Amino acid sequence: MPSPKKRSSGRVTAKKPMRHDHPLCMDPVSAQRVIDLRRRKVELATRIAKGEPDLSIELEVLNLDLEEAIQSVRDNTVVFVALSIGKTRWTELKAQYKPTPEQKKEAAKTNMTFQWDVDLFPEAAFEECLRISERDEDDKEIGLTPLDEETLAEMFHEKDDPKWNDAELGELLTAILIANESSPRVGDLGNG
Repeated sequence: MPSPKKRSSGRVTAKKPMRHDHPLCMDPVSAQRVIDLRRRKVELATRIAKGEPDLSIELEVLNLDLEEAIQSVRDNTVVFVALSIGKTRWTELKAQYKPTPEQKKEAAKTNMTFQWDVDLFPEAAFEECLRISERDEDDKEIGLTPLDEETLAEMFHEKDDPKWNDAELGELLTAILIANESSPRVGDLGNG
């Protein structure tokens, strides 16, 4: 990747728009299996550290199971990409979906404020800013695809559909906010 160069005119080149990648496992059973196996591995390592004998075969089997479970999670993970749409369009989008008077009243009761209509803005932001990373066999990104109408409907209009929960949608909205309202801070990279 080319590094940004500063010309004598003060112009910085090679600046790319903000994006925030958010991998999400579409199979919660596989994800939970990884969590459970990692927990068992810690427990087993603790027993080994305490000197329990003959646990090496159990650890080897557990490592193989964990490797298989991790691959299942990888196979069932979709990388959502939240893209910056630029300052002007982002401001317009928020202005287009201002909070309703009722939402403002509700927010005021808890000493909060809403920047947008909490019912309508998220779907519009997902449609405008969120993409699915298309990947090849080597897991390299080969393109970005907008969410289709059916997926948006599942996320926002089919309230009894258990596929999507508030936490998942909240994480994706947070990714959109990161892409549109933050800057990439890497911190100290050292000298080497």
